[in-house]
Amino acid sequence: VVAVLLLPAGGTPVILAGLTAAVAVVTTPLIAVLEHRKVRVGAATLRADAPTPRSPVRRLVGELAVLLIAVAALADLRLRGAGQQAGAATGTTGAYLSASAVLVAAAVALVLNRAYRGPLRLLAGVASIRRGAVGAVGLARAAATRAGSVLPALALMLGLTLTVFSAMVLASISNGQENGSWEQVGADAVISVHGTDSVPQHALAVIGRAPGVRHVTSIYTARSAGSSAAVLITGGRGHPVALAAVDPDSYAALAADTPWPAFPAHALARPADIATSGPLPILVTPGLAALVARSAGALRLEDYGQFVRVRVAGTITRTPAMPTGGQFVMVPEWATQRLTAVPPPSTALVTGPHLNIAALRATVAKALPGSQILFRRRVVAELKASPALRLSEGLYIAGAVAAAAVSALAVLFSLATSARSRAAMQTRLGALGMARA
Repeated sequence: VVAVLLLPAGGTPVILAGLTAAVAVVTTPLIAVLEHRKVRVGAATLRADAPTPRSPVRRLVGELAVLLIAVAALADLRLRGAGQQAGAATGTTGAYLSASAVLVAAAVALVLNRAYRGPLRLLAGVASIRRGAVGAVGLARAAATRAGSVLPALALMLGLTLTVFSAMVLASISNGQENGSWEQVGADAVISVHGTDSVPQHALAVIGRAPGVRHVTSIYTARSAGSSAAVLITGGRGHPVALAAVDPDSYAALAADTPWPAFPAHALARPADIATSGPLPILVTPGLAALVARSAGALRLEDYGQFVRVRVAGTITRTPAMPTGGQFVMVPEWATQRLTAVPPPSTALVTGPHLNIAALRATVAKALPGSQILFRRRVVAELKASPALRLSEGLYIAGAVAAAAVSALAVLFSLATSARSRAAMQTRLGALGMARA
């Protein structure tokens, strides 16, 4: 805890080892002082041969150690997940992190082993009201047995944990495939026109009437490198950025039909009284917004040698037009009247969970001859066909089946080892006049 609170991200192992040694050196004499300050009344008058009760301290310390190790594994997993969301390098996954699920299962099993007798005694009291003695005797016997009798339950819990862990990993693989397809395509389908052609409005209307299509919009995008790159100038310095020109209303409707964050169309709305030379509203990524906030100079956008004054109307992170992220600037499509060097839109984004691929291909072939279509559904199918992913899925399923088989064997072995004690109990109940059934 001290290391996490005091050290910056990526602290060296030498500092961590020094902190651990310092804690051990400082706390050991403190524990000794506290131990010797305890007052032992009547210790000298005790008989030498008097039995002294021994508390299972070693077992308790071992269980607490397992609990602490499991909590530390969960904390490590949580910190690594937060680091990945923040974009920080989190290193490789070791055996300790991989064993977090089993450690948590062992910790829960130890807690249940400590607490299961209380509920069993309550159930035995409730069962004693009924006429039959089997339920009351069985529950009372289970509550009075030692911890070794719950080993089959612990085996079942570990097996269930491994099975749930396998299901979680398989779901994570499936979610990763879905997220990867969105990052590659950006929408359910992307239509790219041939060469220098553009996407006219009448073609969008025709594509929007295709079976399964919910939303369609046209965009223009340019990378941050190359002849078509844009440069955001602030504080006398230029920052190469990617550029995207979109229609705010139709693009916001399309973004709402995807897992991407909502698009603030109102920030790029065209003012009714905007001046011819007034600054144009743009959306920038948070990194560019921080640069603009620290700058006291003018903010301009250079595109193909053309300078236009702009103002930051808001920030945006991931969006369908820029699925791979990075530093980019989004301008409204109506602003291209001032940005005359920006070409017309050359890409169309399409959303719809049940797109008719054949019908959409035929529609696009008529409306935009020579264009290419990339379907997200096909990308997902290619990702699922990866040999490595299929092998990992097979291994996790085999692990779940093996865990279930081992759990079943543990229950059978427990029943076999307790057969003699159950026969003795049956004999005692028979001696009390109870029927064999």
